[in-house]
Amino acid sequence: MGAESRVEYELPFEILGNNPLPPADTLSGGQVEPVAGPPDTPFRFTIEGFQTNEPVAYWVTTRNHDLVYDNEGNLVLIDQQTEADSTGLARWTWEAPRRMLPGEYNMVVEGRLSTLSTDPVRIPFTITDPGNSTPDGATPPPVDPIAGGPGTTFSFYAEGYNSGELIDIYFISPDGSTLGRNDEGYRIVDETASRQGIGRWQWMAPAGIVQGEWTLVARGRDSRNLNTISFQIYNEVAPELPYGVTPASGPPGTTFTFYGEGFHFDRNVAYWLTAPDGTRIRPRNSENAEADEIGADSNGRVEITWTSPPDAQQGIWQMTLRTTDPQRVDEDITYIIQFTIE
Repeated sequence: MGAESRVEYELPFEILGNNPLPPADTLSGGQVEPVAGPPDTPFRFTIEGFQTNEPVAYWVTTRNHDLVYDNEGNLVLIDQQTEADSTGLARWTWEAPRRMLPGEYNMVVEGRLSTLSTDPVRIPFTITDPGNSTPDGATPPPVDPIAGGPGTTFSFYAEGYNSGELIDIYFISPDGSTLGRNDEGYRIVDETASRQGIGRWQWMAPAGIVQGEWTLVARGRDSRNLNTISFQIYNEVAPELPYGVTPASGPPGTTFTFYGEGFHFDRNVAYWLTAPDGTRIRPRNSENAEADEIGADSNGRVEITWTSPPDAQQGIWQMTLRTTDPQRVDEDITYIIQFTIE
């Protein structure tokens, strides 16, 4: 604008180059896969809305925003850092420590530039009871549940791999055909063994899956260690499971009746409870961490009754039944029965 003539011109111009993206007005809520798993599970986190190549900090807290300690009193994951990509997307994988206690947690995420004046994002996830620290050294079942229909989420457990090696996974259908990474609904990729050589993963049976007996095959890419795990798919009426609980849920003070079938009639069956916070409880004597035992009847059935105390924790509980001293492979039976105290 001229100082005396007051003539004004508008001159357009353009800035060229690799300019960083501005941050989004708000960060996305973030995602985690899987949403739950036992210690040693690799959790994969993604969140978008950061500036290009922005440093991103992350750490773990309880749902009450407190620092997290493992079962030996060590702090868990304090202020680690990654970097967003050119689109403002940050992704990273974090393996839950072996000694991390079961419970509900948050992965707290904060951009070093874009969220300094706002609250960090909290991505919820859950550490489940590993189920492999029982008095007699039992391991989790290879698959849980052992049967389900379309939409059922199956949890798998396999061991014997090299530390951190990739595991190739595919399915064998009831008609003998093979389905894997190139088949929609049957793709399980980038799974790795834990430091202890253990593989754990989850898979949801897709719609339209053929009913019958399926087999999951998991082979270590380097060790060539092979695990085959069988499970049942049903499409309409669920088959009767060899274990259960009545009722499936209830308030503190409820009497629950558990049963398991298929045990050898002259074998004892160990049983113990696991509270939502991972504490193992002996039903007959809560002061003793060892399992109680009961003998199977002539039909191979055991039945256990337990009345939850008035101050019982609310949440998902487990009753574990396991053959105490199996003499053959087919006698080594473990059932994990879930129920809820509301």
